[in-house]
Amino acid sequence: MISYVKIDTPPSDYPVSIENIKAHAVIEHDLDDWLLNSYIGAALSELDPPHGILGRAIMEQSLIAYLPSFDNDRIFLPYPPLKSVTSISYQDTNGSTQVIDESKYIVTVDIEPGRIELLPGESWPTDTSNIVNPIWINYVAGYTDVPEGIRFYIMLLVAEMYRQRELSTTISTKNNPLWMNLIEKYRFRFAGWE
Repeated sequence: MISYVKIDTPPSDYPVSIENIKAHAVIEHDLDDWLLNSYIGAALSELDPPHGILGRAIMEQSLIAYLPSFDNDRIFLPYPPLKSVTSISYQDTNGSTQVIDESKYIVTVDIEPGRIELLPGESWPTDTSNIVNPIWINYVAGYTDVPEGIRFYIMLLVAEMYRQRELSTTISTKNNPLWMNLIEKYRFRFAGWE
């Protein structure tokens, strides 16, 4: 089972532009573009890995999953949708990094979560180091086209942050049941993770 995942290369862009936000929130000047950009980043941190509430990668990004051992013929990767697996590496008992030949496994990207599966007759290496999490998988995940519900939720959240610039006792956007319904169908809960 995967111990944890970290972002190797974050997304290079946002799923919504400042122009999208300004049109949605009816902002007719450029004075606060810097602020809107910050709010978009903050909204995405509420949704995107590694701690986002969606449990999936919104924009394409490179991730690294760490494992304590090869304990199964099938490895499920968190933060769908999976696009590709770049490499599977491990530290051997001599402390050297080894890369597993991709001819030994198949990657399935058209299911959630995406997975890596050993081909018949193949086996995972057994000479892994005794260090914590000696195995790591580099992979790419995220949408090519972000679903409209997620994009709309981000616009709502940013517009609310722009309008309400101080703490308030009113119901926040992210906990509003109506707004949460926009993204609930996209939430992914990885087995064994909270």
